[in-house]
Amino acid sequence: MEQELRELGIFVPGKKRDTESDDGSSTLRNQYAIGQEERSRNAIYLHRWFAELEDDPALTDFAPRLDDHLRYRLIERFGGDTADLAGVSIYYKDDRLYAHSTVRFHFTTYDIRRDQDTVNPGTDKRYIFVSLGSGSFGACAYAQVLGIFHVQVEGDALPSGVESECFDFLWVRWFKHLESTEPTSTPSCRLDALQFIPGNSADAFGFVDPSHVIRGAHIIPAYQDGRTTELLAPSIARDKDGDFNYYYVNRFVDRDMFVRNIGVGVGHVPGTHLTSIPNYDLDMEDILDDPECPSEAPETGNRDAESLDASEDDGLEPEDAEDGDDDDGIQDFEDIQDDYADL
Repeated sequence: MEQELRELGIFVPGKKRDTESDDGSSTLRNQYAIGQEERSRNAIYLHRWFAELEDDPALTDFAPRLDDHLRYRLIERFGGDTADLAGVSIYYKDDRLYAHSTVRFHFTTYDIRRDQDTVNPGTDKRYIFVSLGSGSFGACAYAQVLGIFHVQVEGDALPSGVESECFDFLWVRWFKHLESTEPTSTPSCRLDALQFIPGNSADAFGFVDPSHVIRGAHIIPAYQDGRTTELLAPSIARDKDGDFNYYYVNRFVDRDMFVRNIGVGVGHVPGTHLTSIPNYDLDMEDILDDPECPSEAPETGNRDAESLDASEDDGLEPEDAEDGDDDDGIQDFEDIQDDYADL
């Protein structure tokens, strides 16, 4: 019975879930953890979902964008060229996705320790810090996670002999950096300011391979600037009251996040976020002007002169006086040894 349940993709409690294929090709999945449950309660039937939300702007081009994303993932996993899959249809097993409530990202901290962030689209812990490598967003970008899914892909897009292949992915809404804070706001001692990309833009929504997520992010709404409904019409991807006009990136949420924001975190190419590391050198003039800082060094000349005069009174040179003290110490130690020998 247990084996039958596993073959159906149902996780059996008490058994460690295998997250790596026999040939080791999916070892990147160790960077994150997403459930693999496939039941009717977490299944999303695409045609029914699109029919229920046909007027939702967030679902515009959802299917073709997901197809393009999965084509890229297929090439990344099995090799090949983009031209090989151009025009090849992507089929989803049973025409459905499987949704999950959380994803855990595993990462190595700046002090070489293991840690993890949990992201849940249904809470305020729904923001991620993504490595893009290159592109219009730069090397790294921020996004809000709208959904956590996995899908079983089948059809002609797969290599011969492979019936189906599982892919995990995140559906996200992208932020953009405000021009006034690019490329960095660290030298001016201000937090990076973000804003959602307008919903009518082709870059507003997208899909992310979870293995490209560096870790969760702490995004703070700019409450003083209020909300707006102009960036996105009513949608499941937006709060009922609208989006905040601006958001701030809290790079000081912990020490590891600060190190990553200056581009020297574990697994980063140096300088991926900042064009230059801010100069924190101290100004010595400011230090000397500090009333708590002594303006002059302690005077030690008089003390040295007195000790020199005392040595002259003894008829010894300074070095002879020090040698005499050492000889007395050695003689005392020899006397103690003799006393112990007599015992």
